[in-house]
Amino acid sequence: MESILAAGKTVGDYIVENPGRTALYAAQGVAIIAPSVVFTPVLGAVGFGVAGPIANSIAAGCQTATTATGSIFAVAQSAAMGGAGTATAGLITQGVIVGGNAVVRGGQLAARFWRWA
Repeated sequence: MESILAAGKTVGDYIVENPGRTALYAAQGVAIIAPSVVFTPVLGAVGFGVAGPIANSIAAGCQTATTATGSIFAVAQSAAMGGAGTATAGLITQGVIVGGNAVVRGGQLAARFWRWA
């Protein structure tokens, strides 16, 4: 029981000492668990709406009469509408978050290594 309390105190101390990092980790956790929280507003911002491309938006400008099934445009529009593209957009969002973290952490480790070398 004491070790659980000690671990809780350690976590609590970290949160108090690092509020920015804690908020970042929490936001990333939410985005990994529920990626639509991230990709839905992003798709909406560029003009992919729940009823189709929004008039006079970037998405509307990219749409063609011959938009192919499975194209980036079709998958993005499907995700915005809650269709089959949702899974693809979710995986891409999760991959970007995990990949971004790996790049940042790798850069931190490389900087630490070269500083010691």
